[in-house]
Amino acid sequence: MKYGMIQGILLFSGIAATTTLLFIPESLAFDLFAPARFEANIYDQKVPKKVPERTPNNPLYSEYKRRGRELNLDLDFTGVVRSMVPYDRRLNQDTLELELFCAKEKSLDVLLIGDSTMAWGVIPEVIEQRSGLRVGMFAMRSMYLNQATMRTTRRLQKYYLRDGGITLFGFAIWTQLQESEMVRRGELRKFNQYSDEEFERFAKERRSSCNVEPEPEEIPEPRLFSRGSLDSYSAELDLLRKDFRRSLGSLRESSLAREFRQWAHPAWFKAKTGDAQKEVPLEEERRDEAQPVSNKFGDYKERISLASFQFVRWDNQTLTATGPFTLRSIRSTVDPDLSFQISQTHRANAQSLLDLPGRKGFVITIYAEHRSYAIQRSIYAKLYKKHLELLDLGEMHPQERGFAMDNEGHPANLGGLEKSLLIADWLRKNFRSRM
Repeated sequence: MKYGMIQGILLFSGIAATTTLLFIPESLAFDLFAPARFEANIYDQKVPKKVPERTPNNPLYSEYKRRGRELNLDLDFTGVVRSMVPYDRRLNQDTLELELFCAKEKSLDVLLIGDSTMAWGVIPEVIEQRSGLRVGMFAMRSMYLNQATMRTTRRLQKYYLRDGGITLFGFAIWTQLQESEMVRRGELRKFNQYSDEEFERFAKERRSSCNVEPEPEEIPEPRLFSRGSLDSYSAELDLLRKDFRRSLGSLRESSLAREFRQWAHPAWFKAKTGDAQKEVPLEEERRDEAQPVSNKFGDYKERISLASFQFVRWDNQTLTATGPFTLRSIRSTVDPDLSFQISQTHRANAQSLLDLPGRKGFVITIYAEHRSYAIQRSIYAKLYKKHLELLDLGEMHPQERGFAMDNEGHPANLGGLEKSLLIADWLRKNFRSRM
């Protein structure tokens, strides 16, 4: 009897289950069984980790976004800044990390070359978005427009600029008036010492460290006596010297160490008579910054109080000065100052620029007074007019607006963004018209 009851219960359960599977709606069946399946596999599921987004900390971000909406520009990349500090020499010690070196060979339409009037505030990504051109920038504080810098420029043009591209030069008045071989930055001296092969190897090694996918031919083979190995060796020696100085006092490089470096590659240490490049000692550089100096060319010396600046930086190229700047840029159409005298040194520096290949343009940056516009226009008229195109941002400057800046031609706050837009608008109008 009991055995018959058990059979009946099992038979009934089987019929009920079969009926459920055959006739219950599919959607309801999924709801009934899915939770059990999910519970069974919950530990097998790979749930992606949610990466928290960093909160924008750029004090200029809201204004950038507002201007971006007006012009349909994506300025989200400016939101999170890596540093926001008063000026410090270390902000310019990573010149070899410039975004330019992440560009592929022969990939740029526009190469920007300049001093701090170009490096401080100008945003290459904005120029790219606005003009539709590929833009790279090699600019730094106190880079001179002279023969030494133009040798480096030629190398950068040859490697990065595509056929038909243009190089735009933006320099303050005083940085155009220095000795032909004066070098204020060690990186420029390093570039000038490279052979073509060494520079190409540096460019490929540097690009391989960027956040880009290298192509097979771009992956360099290791070399024992490469420029990279020398730099690494020198850096380790410098660290060792610093440690010893702290404990033992003054310590100089041994003659044996110097002889080894000279033996490793004599060309790196070769200094021909008249060709040796000069680098301004740190003490002299600080003296220049502290004391305004007039020279035979007039009062065209760097006159900035770096301690009063605060800089924001979101990448390895654009430094943007922020703060309560009272000066505002102006539109200007004044005539050139023909009384401005061109020296033989200035003429030689200009000739080294004119000797560079390809299409070139001379940028007159924005200023807060008419006199600097007049002198820059005189420099262009006397040295470059027949050979270089002119980007006169004073004439392009809107009449009804003024952009924040200091007294040395450095755009500040939104000034760099607006200067970038003016350069982009010139390129939109003129780049393809000459091709």
